[in-house]
Amino acid sequence: MDLLKAEIHQDTVQFLQDLWKQDESSIIEMEQVLLNRLAEAHQSNTLEPALRILLQDSHVVSLLPEMDEKTTEKYAKRLDKVIGAELQGAGYLRGGLSFKDWKALGKRQWEKVCVSSFKRPQRHASSLLKEDLFIEELENLQEELFEKSWDCSLLSDGKKAWQQRLDWVRDAKHRIELMVWCIYDDHAGNEMVDLLIEKHRQGIQVRIIVDEQTIKDWNSGSSNARRLEQAGIPFFRYRNRERPCDGVHAKLLIIDGKQAIVGGRNIGDAYMHTDPKGEKWRDMEISGTGAIAKGALKHFEKLWVEFSSKPKNLFTTIKRNTQKDSVSSAVLMQNPSGESTVLLSQLKAISGASDYVHIENAYFIIFPAIRLAILDALSRGVEVSILTNSPESIGEIIMMEPIMKSLPELFRAGAKIYLKQGETLHAKFMIVDGIYSNIGSYNFHPRSERYEFESAAVFLDSNLAKELNQEFLNDIQKSLKVSSLRELTIRSSPLNFLVERYFFNQL
Repeated sequence: MDLLKAEIHQDTVQFLQDLWKQDESSIIEMEQVLLNRLAEAHQSNTLEPALRILLQDSHVVSLLPEMDEKTTEKYAKRLDKVIGAELQGAGYLRGGLSFKDWKALGKRQWEKVCVSSFKRPQRHASSLLKEDLFIEELENLQEELFEKSWDCSLLSDGKKAWQQRLDWVRDAKHRIELMVWCIYDDHAGNEMVDLLIEKHRQGIQVRIIVDEQTIKDWNSGSSNARRLEQAGIPFFRYRNRERPCDGVHAKLLIIDGKQAIVGGRNIGDAYMHTDPKGEKWRDMEISGTGAIAKGALKHFEKLWVEFSSKPKNLFTTIKRNTQKDSVSSAVLMQNPSGESTVLLSQLKAISGASDYVHIENAYFIIFPAIRLAILDALSRGVEVSILTNSPESIGEIIMMEPIMKSLPELFRAGAKIYLKQGETLHAKFMIVDGIYSNIGSYNFHPRSERYEFESAAVFLDSNLAKELNQEFLNDIQKSLKVSSLRELTIRSSPLNFLVERYFFNQL
């Protein structure tokens, strides 16, 4: 590091450490100085080493998960990139993205949802989700038509979800497509990679898409990524060079173009409950044949085109089994540089609700469009119940503070709030009026909206909605029902204030 950089580096370290001595009003007063200093440090490549030192500060350490030296280094690199992306978005650095203000974005999204031939219903009126024309409006917003799926089963139990994956992959006859945020270097990840390599050697076509940032920035799944690549399996580490913070958070598994699993699980022990002594996260997925497989494969192919110049139409048409009931379904994929199809589908369903909206979502960090939809439903007398994580189920204060701050306004407006107890909640699903179900990877937080490819399976079926709603009711029975605002309080910190004010998109 040359003399000038060393001087900037030392000044940056001192400046960041001094922030802990400031209250919120003082930070706001020095806002322009703060942002300019961060931009200068980022451009001079001195921000990352300064962050590395800051992450060893005792005040900061208490707010983050326990990290060894190598993890701290990765965290600093990630923060440097995140800060750079947000400074570009705010116009403090040249190039990069320029995000629309959250309030303006939320207003535009809610206005799109409210364009309708119907007046939003009051409590106990007929649900608009029973109206064919309203369903057409829903299809237009989510940019996918409802088609028929069969053999649809909820996968709520981690072990059963894992066994179904193993059985399906073992039985694959022609091809396997897998899109996932991470294949971890643990028991479940190793076993799945062993099986995929074996199928590849048998001549089965295997194609995989994972998130590059997860491997490179967090060193998660790096060993299994190398194993798959060394085996010669087509393996796409997704990264958009023009939008470096974009990532793949979608989860899809498609077998022979005929069967699919869509939901929230990565390939890892915590999700599949394969480590008897390890964590067992609560999650939700759905499996099926027909349109769910067709839609999942279509979205896989769209992203694969960015990796391969030879897109293929691999879907095998499935004839309806007349002995089995079908369900109306659609698979959605939200592109961070495109329209918010997964979010708009959920907002539209909420706008048509007349009875209830039940939301189970791991990271409920409210932004304007969700706030407008939920407050509107509550104003019409619709029952809204929300289950999300608590400080007990997530130990990371930097995530919990914005979650807890998102809930008081909704609680005061009449929403029923439930906080997960015990193991971490990772599920993301919603049921509306016993008709509409949405199961996927989309967290109700800013990052899913700004930066991530997200997937969801949407269904219009009363039997499936009833089954999924029972899962929700079972979960809230094991959770803490909030009865006072005191239960939503959490210790604040300068770090959380800075993150929420300047890096909200990354939460």
